[in-house]
Parts: sequence; structure tokens; C-alpha cells
Amino acid sequence: MRSLLAGRVRGGLEFRSYVQTVDRRVVNASLPKVVVIPLAWGRMEASHPVVKPGDEVKEGQLLAKPASVLGTPLYSSVPGRVRDIVPVSLPEGEREAVILDLAGTFERRAKDRTSDWADMTPEKLWKRLFSSGVIRHGNVPLPIGRFLPPPGRKAEALVCACFSAEPWRYTEELLLGLRREAVAEGLRILVRTVMPKEVHLVFPEEERTVSRLFVRDLGDPGIPVRIHHVARRYPFTSDEMLLELVGGARLTWGRLPVDEGFVIAEPSTLLAVRDAVVGGRPVLEQVVLVGGDVVERPVLVKVRLGMPVFDLLSQEGTMPGPDVDPMVFLGGPLSGREVSWLGVPLLPGVDVVTLLGRGATGGEEPCIHCSRCAQVCPRGLEPWLLHEALGRGDERLLSGGAIEGCIGCNLCSFVCPSAIPLADRFREYLEKEGEGHGEG
Repeated sequence: MRSLLAGRVRGGLEFRSYVQTVDRRVVNASLPKVVVIPLAWGRMEASHPVVKPGDEVKEGQLLAKPASVLGTPLYSSVPGRVRDIVPVSLPEGEREAVILDLAGTFERRAKDRTSDWADMTPEKLWKRLFSSGVIRHGNVPLPIGRFLPPPGRKAEALVCACFSAEPWRYTEELLLGLRREAVAEGLRILVRTVMPKEVHLVFPEEERTVSRLFVRDLGDPGIPVRIHHVARRYPFTSDEMLLELVGGARLTWGRLPVDEGFVIAEPSTLLAVRDAVVGGRPVLEQVVLVGGDVVERPVLVKVRLGMPVFDLLSQEGTMPGPDVDPMVFLGGPLSGREVSWLGVPLLPGVDVVTLLGRGATGGEEPCIHCSRCAQVCPRGLEPWLLHEALGRGDERLLSGGAIEGCIGCNLCSFVCPSAIPLADRFREYLEKEGEGHGEG
């Protein structure tokens, strides 16, 4: 089929893909001695703890209940003892968290159930996913209430983004290759849950064999399935660009796909959906890719939720030599968050930890009006002009709505020869405006 992107987009950048350098096996991480489970992160309401310091907990035991569907139930990823419930540092700031010390024994997990989920109502499936703590993966993990329409309400379309065009975010396409049939079953379950009018499958343009095999495994979901092969051009697999290209909807700052009636899911999310419904298991672990230009052997690692980053990087082959002081990102190098404290926990939904060498960079310089930022902007904005408007406090230009079109892809900052953190400045302005007017 013709590329979804042909003749319909502008801007963006193509980066060299290193996906072939990643080991195709999944390595089980050693168990962490301490697990940190934040009660909220990202765009999620805080859950309320149902345990207290000193309590002994089993693997899979409920730790915190959400006040609404805009939060998520949280479970213990290991057996242990509650050390404390205190604020911890996350990339976005301090959040309350349950601190667990590993103790006790693991119970043997039951095999997948044989119940036929096709007989379950959409409402029952929705509640099963919510109660299991399923969230949507990505750089901004979303709870069920911000990821799926309310129970019983149909979605316009379900989009499966089978890869990411961002450098080092290869987890999704690798998981699809390793567990293709399970991903297909997760997609069928989600179709049953949100009852979309159609399904869109988005693959790299060079992976036509993979797409044929996946469609074969998917079978007939009873609605149209549209296949798109796209270039590995960042950020054209972001939510904002996928919605424009698949459904014609335009997301502005603060809006989510579900606000426009769309559901977007990745293979890792679909695996969590499948395991929750077929296996009856809460979300306790996830697969994380450790990669980057200073990682000798990029590897997929299955980790317990709440494992500190330093425990992940202590796994054999994941950390560069002692003479290397890398930048560490939770997420991809462009859309993720850099962390300076390696005690930060691996949050549910984080699918990659990227380690990059520290290049020789100078300080911020004045804009030279080269327009490189405008050339790569996928929304057709002129970041240099908006940045000058911010500096002048030009509300006439800023209130025109253009800056709300920023999707935070960071390409403008990446290409700027003056090292101006354009995307950070726009994000700070938009977050301040959101606080002042109240986000819907």
C-alpha cells in the first residue's frame, strides 16, 4: 500500500536506525532489593494507599486505590515489607510513593485462564483492564480513564502504532516480533472493549512481511482494517501526527486522542491488555530497552515495576565503562526526560532507557534567524518567531493559537545551532497558561 505520509506532511527528521543492533532476546533482570511505587505520575490522579509502614505484602497485592478512573490501582511487584510512604523525586518533581523492601517468597503464577473473553461485555472488559492497573505505555503513560472512552462508548477508530520513529525507541517493534500472536490477541480484546468503527495498523515502510504476518494473526475483527507503511521520520509516529494522518483530527496542547474519540495503543500496551484479560494478572512488570550510543550491547530487559534505574543499569552489559559519564533519559532522547538521580524508579509505561555520550556543547547563544527550526517543525510553526514573542511578552502573537500547536517533539531545540532550548520554553509557557486557565 502507499505510504500514509505521502504528500501529506512537512518537517520532521529521519534518523539512522540501530534496531538491528539489539539482541532479540528478553533478559530477566535481577530482583531489586528496594522497589519504589509512586502513587501518581504524569497525567494521573494520585491513588490512596491501603497499606502502612511495617505491613508485609505479597506479590500482586493491592497497595493503593484510585479515587476515580483518572487514576489507577497500584500493586506490589514483589513480596516484601512496606518501609515507608514518602515523597520521592521523579523527572516531573516530587510525588508520594510506597517504598518496599524485598522480603518473603514468590508464589507460583497460575497459567492463563481458558475463559472466552469474546463472551464478556465491553463494559466488563473495560472494568477488568482498569482493575488490573493497565495503562497506556509511552513517554506520558495514561491510565484507562485518559486512554479509553468511558465504558460502553464506542471509539471512532483504534490505531496500533507498531513502531516508533524516535531514535532508540525500538521496544514496540521488537516486542511485536517476539510475541506477535499475543499482541494480535490483545488488539482483538481492545476492539471488543472500545468497539471502534475501524482499525489502523501503522508499520515501518520496509516491514511489509511483518505487517502481512500480523494481519494474518489478527484474523477478521469484524470491522475494516487499514494498513499503513510509513517512513521512519520523527515525530510522525507521535499521537498528534498519527491522528492528523489517520483521522484528520488536530490535537492541541493538553488534548488527548480519546478527547477526539480515538484510541492509540502500542504492542506493549496490547500485551498488558492480553495478560490482564487472558491471564487475569495485574500489571507487575514490563520490558524495557536499554540502548544508546554508549551502550555496547543494547538489550531488552524484563523488570519489576518500581525498580530503581541504577538497579537496571547494574545488569550485565547495560552500563558503559567507568570512564563514561552518560546522559540518562527515561524514554527516547528527544521526547523523554533526562534524569540526574539514578534512584528514580522505572515507572509503568516507560519502554526505553536511553544512554547518550555528553558531546562538547557551548552555552546558549542569540538566535541567528537560520530558520532550521521552522524547516523541521511538523506543525509548520516558526519556533524562532514564537520564541522572540515570548521574550517580548507579545500576547497578540502568542494568543493567536499557534503556540498551542506545539507537540513537544524537541526537534527545534535539537537542530538549533545557537543551543536555544526552544521546546522547553514553549512547554513552560503552555504549562503556566494551563495552570492559569485550568486544563480541561
